[in-house]
Amino acid sequence: MKKIREINFTEFSTIYQQHLIADFPEEEVKPLYVIENAFAANKYAAYLLEEDSQVKAYATFMWKDKNLQLLDYFAVTRDSGRGQGIGSFFLQELAHTIKVKGFIIECEAPEKARDKEEQEIREKRIAFYLRNAAQMTTVTANVVGVDLRLLYMPIEAGLESINIETDFLSIYHNLEPKEFYLKSVKIVS
Repeated sequence: MKKIREINFTEFSTIYQQHLIADFPEEEVKPLYVIENAFAANKYAAYLLEEDSQVKAYATFMWKDKNLQLLDYFAVTRDSGRGQGIGSFFLQELAHTIKVKGFIIECEAPEKARDKEEQEIREKRIAFYLRNAAQMTTVTANVVGVDLRLLYMPIEAGLESINIETDFLSIYHNLEPKEFYLKSVKIVS
């Protein structure tokens, strides 16, 4: 049976080492100490989807105001077989589990891909979120040199209830080291 549960930083650090650093491009992986600081400040949470004691997927969220969160990392583990509905199941269950207005989702901008293959992967990622009730916004951002399109997943309130640009920046600018995130997280449009 599939089960979702929130995990603490110690469990997350294992997920970070065993999965996250392999699942995401190096430039998108925050140093573990940044995440540890956010956990300690009650600005970060992580969840697992498990089946028969095996990790199938994981997700992390960060926030300034817990009522609106940013989906920081979301992945189905490589061993679980991607493209089999696990991610959709997990995302929908998270939407029912986490009591918030909604959450902001970052996806790499397809138009900034290095080649056609990377562009298709980015387009599939955005299509996945759109199929699962996320809404595309007109906002693009640059986070540590990575161009991103921002989406919004409404849970208890629609897109009109937030200021996507201000709320997105306030979440990142709330992380430590503040100076780094103030300089390296920007709204592009």
